[in-house]
Amino acid sequence: MKKRGSILLAAILLLTLAAGCGPKGGKEDASELVIGQAADVSALDPQLSNAIASVSVYGNMFDTLTRIDENNTVVPHLAESWEQVNDTTTVFHLRKDVTFSNGEKLTSADVAFTIERVIDSPYVSYALDFIDHVEATDEYTVTVYTKEAFGPILAHFSIPYTGIVPKSEVEKDEAAFSAHPIGSGAYRLVEWKPGDRVTLEANETYFLGAPSIKHVTVRIMPENSQRFIALEAGEIDIAYDIAPNDVQKAEKNDKLQVINQESMAVMYLTVNQSKGGPLADANVRKAMELAIDKQAIIDAVAYGYGSQAASVAPPICIGYSDNIKPAQYDLEQAKEYMAKSGYPDGFTCKLWTSDDSIRIEASNIIQNQLAQINIDAKIEILEYGTLLSALDQGDHDLVYERWTTDSGDAYYTLYALYNSTCTPYEGNDAFYVNPAVDQYIQEARQMFDIAQRTEKFEQVYAAAAEDLPYIPVYYPYNSVAMSTRVQGFTLNPNGAHQLRLISVA
Repeated sequence: MKKRGSILLAAILLLTLAAGCGPKGGKEDASELVIGQAADVSALDPQLSNAIASVSVYGNMFDTLTRIDENNTVVPHLAESWEQVNDTTTVFHLRKDVTFSNGEKLTSADVAFTIERVIDSPYVSYALDFIDHVEATDEYTVTVYTKEAFGPILAHFSIPYTGIVPKSEVEKDEAAFSAHPIGSGAYRLVEWKPGDRVTLEANETYFLGAPSIKHVTVRIMPENSQRFIALEAGEIDIAYDIAPNDVQKAEKNDKLQVINQESMAVMYLTVNQSKGGPLADANVRKAMELAIDKQAIIDAVAYGYGSQAASVAPPICIGYSDNIKPAQYDLEQAKEYMAKSGYPDGFTCKLWTSDDSIRIEASNIIQNQLAQINIDAKIEILEYGTLLSALDQGDHDLVYERWTTDSGDAYYTLYALYNSTCTPYEGNDAFYVNPAVDQYIQEARQMFDIAQRTEKFEQVYAAAAEDLPYIPVYYPYNSVAMSTRVQGFTLNPNGAHQLRLISVA
């Protein structure tokens, strides 16, 4: 989903602060890795947070039934195989060689328990809300019964926040578990100091083999320049989400290397039509879309590392359609739409964004572009957590934000943003309601054939292009810089980069 944060119980935070000490060792130790990331971790319990800053850490502590490979294909992980018995019944056969980091075996009881826990979670239930019930058929077999046919079922079991948790530990003391989670992943938690760092150590009994990096420290470094300077100075080995203007600097530094590739994300402008007024006028929304010069924004804030967005689903996800083209900047036509609207002389509205320097810069450009058609968009910058909470209240007009298609399947995004039953927390902060679109999405989700599902998605894309509850701006790249000592790092589009694959020379 939108990588939104979670509110944790005070007891969980207190237990976290009391967690154990981090590993010793010098920075030059080839068994140690230090990572700098921008946002703080909101939770390490996978069913308590979908925030990308959390996923990047707990994605290495917990395993999912399936995973998405480098070709964006669903492949086995904890489930070594599966059978589609009928349209509403899927049987998963689990590996028998997996244990949690506390030594307990991972069995079907843990999987069934986790699935029910996801469905009951106020934070991530939408990931598996298509499930009717689940059964632990035998020790290593799980049968999932869906409410109806659900085409992208396998992709949804790769979403990081469906990571399998140990039933016994959660039932024993859920608050203690959430503060110091135990998973079956390649790394286990040593220490979590909110606002400062998370320390992990290798799980020597990991079923795919013990990682070569034995100690990992993830430092919270909000400022882009701070992370990049620390990387240049050798204080950290990897810097996540480096600013586009630092990519070229890194490429010219012979001690650094850069990975810069397409992501599963989209930058877009939410248009809240639920309040009535100017934003409920279709001509105004069309004028806004044509007045926004997407390429100018890409060039200015992303230094060219991005592509113009045609829809909220990115090109590399399943179900994207090349038949939908991005709207092209046309100021004269934008003015014509404003003249036809009920607000030919313009109006004033609010433009919210988070306290991220790149988003603020893009918002300033959008503000100037909208001013060309007499829309005075007054920018309000909110702390990220505050912004997410405020969206639920529905008092916003325009919001410049980012969305990530965590499952790799367009259904995930189209359902969350366009389905009228979805809440702002789940994604639909435009409060968009279109019964025809609801029906298209409902029909698409029951199709197992990807080509057929994509054809149905095209109807959603077409309707959304007319209604414009969201104005897609651009698809950003994932940009990670690292020391040349780091080998084997690959980007995971959903943010759960697998540290077990890394070695340090």
